[in-house]
Amino acid sequence: MEPNDLKNLSDHEKSIQTRVFKALNEAKERLKAVEAKQSEPIAIVGLGCRFGNNIATVDSFWSFLKAGENTLRELPNDRWNRDDFYDPDRSKPGKIYVSQGGFLDDVSKFDPHFFGIAPKEALHIDPQQRLLLEVAYEALENAGMATPTARIGKTGIFIGITNNDYARLIAPEDDYSGIGAYHISGNHTNAAAGRISYLLNLNGPSLAVDTACSSSLVAVHLACRSLRSQECRQALVGGVNLILTPEVPIALCRNQMLAADGKCKTFDESADGFGIGEGCGVIVLKRLSQALEDGDRIWALIKGTAVNNDGASGGFTVPNGTIQTELIREALTDARLNPDAIDYVEAHGTGTSLGDPIEIKAIADALCVNRSKSQPLLVGSVKTNLGHLAAAAGISGLIKTVLSIYYSEIPAHLNFNHPNPHINWASLPINIVTKNCPWIVNNDKIKSAVVSSFGASGTNASVILSEPPQDQPLIPKTSPILVTLSAKDPERLRIFAAELVADLDQKPDLNINDIAFSLNTGRFPHKHRLSLLVSSLDSLQEGLEMFLSSNRLENQKQVIYGEAKSNPKIAFLCSDQGEISPRMGEDLFTNEPVFHDAFIKCDRLFQKHLKAGNGEWGIGKKAGNSEQGMGNREIPLPIAHSLFPAFKFAFHYALCELWKSWGICPAAVLGSGLGEYLAAQQTGVFSLEDAVKLVASRANFLSQKLDQKELVAFQKIAEEITYHQPQLTLIANGELANKALTTSAYWGQPIPESKQVAKGITTLHQMGYQIFLEIGTYPNLINIGRQNLAENSILWLSSLVEDCHSNQQMQIVLGELYIRGVNIDWKGFHHSHPGRKISLPNSPFIRKRYWITSVNNQPKAISKGNDYSSGHPLLGDRFPSPLSDLQYRGSISQRQPAFLQEHQVFNQSIFPGSALIEMALAATQNQTVILENIQFKKALILTDKQDILQLIVTDKSWQIYHQVDQNWEILVTGEIDQSKSMNGEWAIGNRQYSPLPIPYSLLPA
Repeated sequence: MEPNDLKNLSDHEKSIQTRVFKALNEAKERLKAVEAKQSEPIAIVGLGCRFGNNIATVDSFWSFLKAGENTLRELPNDRWNRDDFYDPDRSKPGKIYVSQGGFLDDVSKFDPHFFGIAPKEALHIDPQQRLLLEVAYEALENAGMATPTARIGKTGIFIGITNNDYARLIAPEDDYSGIGAYHISGNHTNAAAGRISYLLNLNGPSLAVDTACSSSLVAVHLACRSLRSQECRQALVGGVNLILTPEVPIALCRNQMLAADGKCKTFDESADGFGIGEGCGVIVLKRLSQALEDGDRIWALIKGTAVNNDGASGGFTVPNGTIQTELIREALTDARLNPDAIDYVEAHGTGTSLGDPIEIKAIADALCVNRSKSQPLLVGSVKTNLGHLAAAAGISGLIKTVLSIYYSEIPAHLNFNHPNPHINWASLPINIVTKNCPWIVNNDKIKSAVVSSFGASGTNASVILSEPPQDQPLIPKTSPILVTLSAKDPERLRIFAAELVADLDQKPDLNINDIAFSLNTGRFPHKHRLSLLVSSLDSLQEGLEMFLSSNRLENQKQVIYGEAKSNPKIAFLCSDQGEISPRMGEDLFTNEPVFHDAFIKCDRLFQKHLKAGNGEWGIGKKAGNSEQGMGNREIPLPIAHSLFPAFKFAFHYALCELWKSWGICPAAVLGSGLGEYLAAQQTGVFSLEDAVKLVASRANFLSQKLDQKELVAFQKIAEEITYHQPQLTLIANGELANKALTTSAYWGQPIPESKQVAKGITTLHQMGYQIFLEIGTYPNLINIGRQNLAENSILWLSSLVEDCHSNQQMQIVLGELYIRGVNIDWKGFHHSHPGRKISLPNSPFIRKRYWITSVNNQPKAISKGNDYSSGHPLLGDRFPSPLSDLQYRGSISQRQPAFLQEHQVFNQSIFPGSALIEMALAATQNQTVILENIQFKKALILTDKQDILQLIVTDKSWQIYHQVDQNWEILVTGEIDQSKSMNGEWAIGNRQYSPLPIPYSLLPA
């Protein structure tokens, strides 16, 4: 529009034009905001992993990578009989020409108690699900999000998982007798994600992803999309792979995909396939803006992701180089980055003669077009350390790259001795990282990397990582800080404490506030608890060692141990007794903003009403550049003696507000004397402003003799107050609050010192209160309560004491409340005790073996094809006999079947009596019978050695024997009565049960 045209516009037209331009600008800004959300970086705030070589933490994984180690080992004995399947001849069908791999130890072991899973159910859960549960929980602890209060909004679960060998162990050779009620939930891959959501009560999207070897990186892609669309606020993403049967290795060998020596020799001329590996990795993700708002430790950022498929390549499992190039370019576009921004590529790198040259060319085409050889692109692959982890391959490479970014160092790529001659290395600005090297970038650049993962089904994924924004430095605190630990039982707590001591030995530079912040805010508050008030790493270790050495802690204030109670109720006791020394509370006023602000708020209200001499006196009135009163040691207490009730009210009110900001909220408040004003205000009888008005009026009257005229004036002030029914239990003058307490008649008269404190405390105790916290500087009301209630179960606490710094005393009390089971608002507490989230030892798991014994490992006296196998894990096989007696022979041990190890008496595994009865019932072949006169002759202590049991059933009796060397001991005898009709039910003695025998999966543990 020309200037002359604008002049000719009417005012109305100009107004329309202005509104249109404004609307267009607002639309552009909204569009920018939408685009920003769609491209917002995703923060990686938590890591968890489990790999071979006993790698169970990200710290141990990083040490392993820096040391240039690998996880290669012989096939574990608990998988399958290696001699039955190993043959170096590549042409042999049904054989495996590889004897080594990156296997995990003890995959049969699990801690169901930690997750609230019944042992019988744990036995039927795929070990991959069990491994995911543990690693996911450890990742949440690493993120400081193990407590539900640390997770706001929906949490998504995205899990890469492909195979499930365990289901084949449960039902080997078409034997389906081992399939039970937990088979579907325990072995279908969808449950791998759903079980995490269920047990941790997470309500975001929850799905298992199967795109073969790219599964876990595709899961990362889907999680980022879900986060950016705000479908969830945070997400757990992971992958898992275990090899429990020879099926997959046999198939890989038939395709000549495995390296004969079990090693991934990626990009080397000797590359002859990949090595098989096992492991699990889980990361915790948030949008960057959310992570910054929550104060999370950010390991790295995901800037962009992409997923595609090879389409019609040279074969179903043959990679497509052009598609790989397009994939990286799409990820760069999503990240808003140019190719030259990338410093490092974590390659898929399976180490095949076909795949390696294709991948390097694709990387070069996508990232090296304008790259100088003087600043080459660095490339490596974690598969040379771990082997190929199938569904967990992508997440393992991502975690390695995240750690490399975080620590500014790239670990060496192994097994690269002679570059693959099919790759034109001379023309490519690419270097394989053969030695650990520092990751250094120019000042105007940030560290960035590509992580690639390709699936045998053709689905490929690429993720762009970069370094996070720099943390702002925290001002260190020198005052003591409360540190808490908890566990499900005493044994776990002791293990946790010992591991923390050992960890602190290795990390002498840790900040004590960071330790407190990480443990207090990021760990689930379990039942058995330990609190320590410490000022240094040394004092923390000393306190932990004192706990571990079982030294008496009864007289310790700084180290407290106990068992939390459920739903403890707290009563505040408000008194007007006790002096406030000039320095008492000074540290609270200086260091606790909530206390400071509450006190100043009261002070400003009091200044409207209080007068002393010829001028106003303010509790926090400014004098020069310093605040008098709480912030100044020279409080004129003697001069303002008549105003002391107002000063004390403000002091006690600030204490109440500080306690509540830490989550210590009373369910009842008892007031005594002038403390009734605070009690009434805290329970909502009147507002703070009205409470100040009443207290200030009393202070003015206390400065002189109160005559009738002044009493009438005071009553008029009371009539100006708005009264409400108390919102909490209120005790005044020893009585539960009644209607009189909400009238001006009650508050308009002088309130005498209550003589009914003991009665009021007794009333609260009868109502279920066992925690009494005095709001003041002297335990006057507590002393009265102790004289009348001498029960050890009552916890008497004083907010402040004269011989202790105020903040220190309150933290000691906070520790006592935490031990008792009170829910602490640690975020509120650490608002004035700042710290950062750091890596500390995870909560310990106490694992036992839960395993379905493979048919390959079971002794077979009789073949499966005959009619003599009972199909019952306890009963065993029936002996063919011309006699009418039924004879069964079975073998058991402490771990066979696995549920037997759960039945323990005095830490010894005992064969359950109910299992002996179950054997007898199973042997009667579902006939209608009554078992009577059952006599247990001897207990059977189980060991790892196999025990032989024999059951003999006649028409009227049954016996079970145990073989000891060449002799037989009788364990139990009983009688059988088939004459009594039970309408199809069976019975033990006079108790009737359902028509079916007891399922062995439901036998008591």
